[in-house]
Amino acid sequence: TALQFSRGCPFECEFCDITALFGRAPRTKSNAQVIAELQYLYECGWRGSVFFVDDNFIGNKARARDLLPHIEAWQKAHGFPFFFYTEASVNLAQMPELMDAMSAAGFDMVFVGLETPNPKALMQVGKGQNVRQDNPDYLLDAVRTMQRHGLEVTAGFIIGLDGDDES
Repeated sequence: TALQFSRGCPFECEFCDITALFGRAPRTKSNAQVIAELQYLYECGWRGSVFFVDDNFIGNKARARDLLPHIEAWQKAHGFPFFFYTEASVNLAQMPELMDAMSAAGFDMVFVGLETPNPKALMQVGKGQNVRQDNPDYLLDAVRTMQRHGLEVTAGFIIGLDGDDES
């Protein structure tokens, strides 16, 4: 089953329609509303996976950081009936406290848009958040960092971006 905490994304990747549809300033539900929705799912008998269908769960990092302890407390009080997965930007890997809070709340998987390992192609499509000039292995390191914090990583790729070559 699914629920949603936020809409919108602070990034403006060329190939993505999220900002055109929902804006660059992520809007969020209140902590109380998210907890009420979890409670409703629980009362309906749901157990198992819950997909937070946010465009970018950490688009508003401060609100995500504030929400997670409430989810963790609710999960503890109910015997951890749910495990969560969501979508987030790769810069999650630079936020160890946020990854730990996600894991503690019951998140065990995150989908990230890696798109391509080619930094030139990433820059051409406005995906600079996936590039670090000082680290050519940034995406690999980011995935491994998320994994070390208890998050299984699934990824999206785009084959044949304009900046890609045969390699």
